[in-house]
Amino acid sequence: MTSHTTNALLEDINAKFDVILEIVRPLAELPERVGWLEDDVRELKEDMKVVKVAVTDTNRQIQKHEAIFQGFTCSLTTANSPHDSD
Repeated sequence: MTSHTTNALLEDINAKFDVILEIVRPLAELPERVGWLEDDVRELKEDMKVVKVAVTDTNRQIQKHEAIFQGFTCSLTTANSPHDSD
């Protein structure tokens, strides 16, 4: 093999290694990205727990207000109904 042929082969091999490195390099970042995603998911789960508690509390308050309003309208209806005093 001549020096020129050897250099050409080495350049070809280096070019192929460069392509492989381009493909493999992002894989090295995966553990960091996965850790970041895990943290975000954990935070979102905690936020959802807070939202669920708030929605449940709001629904209970609405039900209480509706019950009070229902009782109030019933007493108004009873108070305003004509009496059988004829």
